[in-house]
Amino acid sequence: MPVPPDPWPDSRPQPGPPLARRAQLHRLAVRWAGNVVVVLYVGVALPGALVTPWVGMLVIAPAIGLLSALVAVLVEPKLFRDPARRHVVVHVAVAGFLLAPFTAGVAASGAVGGTALFVLVVLGTFVAGDRAFAWVGSPDAPDAPDVPDVAAVRAGLHTLPTARLLHDWETTERLLRSPRHAPVAAELRALLLDELGRREPEAVNRWLTDGGTSPAGYIGNDRDPAD
Repeated sequence: MPVPPDPWPDSRPQPGPPLARRAQLHRLAVRWAGNVVVVLYVGVALPGALVTPWVGMLVIAPAIGLLSALVAVLVEPKLFRDPARRHVVVHVAVAGFLLAPFTAGVAASGAVGGTALFVLVVLGTFVAGDRAFAWVGSPDAPDAPDVPDVAAVRAGLHTLPTARLLHDWETTERLLRSPRHAPVAAELRALLLDELGRREPEAVNRWLTDGGTSPAGYIGNDRDPAD
């Protein structure tokens, strides 16, 4: 008896381009916003240094820079222990050092300085929120989930209940926000997507067509793995 062709590989829409495009646009927006924040901050601070009293530049500014770096290390000790991430401490120290001349530059620039400050606050909040959200959802956070072993998941994937597959999909959502674990999360999602598509091709097809972020609302979680 001939085996009917598997409809899943040919009929499912490819989830990569829409989701990848959104993620790429988001990263691009964050990158450009961060560049604008740096340009505005430094662009106002440099002229502000000319009108800042010497006490502010030689005493207050270095003190703020050192304090900022110390706070960064206390909040995230890995920044100092990891050589690949120590540049973050330097950036924080420089930002703290420039705070005094930046304040003086805003005060001396009048309406232009006020506008620059407003734009900086709006874009800075966007960038800082993205960074904080990524850290909270990453495996570096205290309550972050463990990173699954891809080989173990691949070996036992067909025996897992559908509810576990849906749970693991939600777990990878957090892992994707960590640059360190995003490649592993993407590989896990590919495995989960293939297995979910094998079990529920029509439901997964509807989910991908609708562009949803989670398959939980489309797939029942009580299906036996052998079905």
